[in-house]
Amino acid sequence: MKNKRMQFLIAGGCIWGIAACGALVMSAQSQKEEKEQSALEEWIGTYKFLESTPHAAASDFFDTWSYSIEIYREKGEHYAALEFNGHMLWIEGRAKVCGNEERIDLIFEQYSPGDVSSTAYFDEGDLLLSFEKEGEKLFTVWGEMKPALLQNEPDGNIYFVKKSSE
Repeated sequence: MKNKRMQFLIAGGCIWGIAACGALVMSAQSQKEEKEQSALEEWIGTYKFLESTPHAAASDFFDTWSYSIEIYREKGEHYAALEFNGHMLWIEGRAKVCGNEERIDLIFEQYSPGDVSSTAYFDEGDLLLSFEKEGEKLFTVWGEMKPALLQNEPDGNIYFVKKSSE
C-alpha cells in the first residue's frame, strides 16, 4: 500500500511539474508576443509616398503614383491597409505587420474585395517592403513591391513619410 501511495505521489508530482513547466513556457511566450505587439504600437499611423514624372508623350502632363499605407491594430494584431494608385496602377489590400520598434515587415495577406485589377501583383505571404527607423528617419527596403520610377528603387532611402498617428 505504501508503495502504491508513493508511486501515486511521484506521478502526481511529475504531472504537476510538467504542467508548471508548460505554464512557464506559455507565460514566457505570451510575454514575448505582448512585448512584440507593444513595440508595434509606435508604428500605428498613415505613411505616404508620391512619385511623378513628365508624361512621355506630352511634357506638360505628369504621370503620378501615390502609395498610402495605414498601419492599425485589430483584435490584438497589427495590419496595414494598402492603397497604391496612379498611372496604370490600382491596388487595394491588406498586409500583416511584423517586427519591433526599429524595423517592420509588411507581409501581403489579401486584396480588398473590390480590387479586381491587381490580383497578379502579389501573392499571399510576399514580403512587400520593410521600414527601418534610425532616430527620426524612416528608411524603405523594397521587397515584392517596387516603386514605379527606377530612380526610386535603391533600398535604404527615405521615401515614405508618416503623415498621421492614431
